[in-house]
Amino acid sequence: MCTAILISPLIEELICRKLLFSWLDRRFGFIIAVALSSLAFAIPHLNPSLMLGYLWLGIV
Repeated sequence: MCTAILISPLIEELICRKLLFSWLDRRFGFIIAVALSSLAFAIPHLNPSLMLGYLWLGIV
C-alpha cells in the first residue's frame, strides 16, 4: 500500500508532465499542451464534482 501512495503520483507526473506534455508541446504548442495534459491529468481521477480543481492542478 505504501508503494502505491508513493509511486503512483510519481508515475502520474512522469506520464502527464514529462512524456505527454513534452510531446504535445512539440506538436501543438504550449497552450494546447497545457490544456490537453491538464485534461489527461484530471480525467483519471473520476470525480466530476472536482474536475475543475483537478484541471487547475494540472495547469499549475
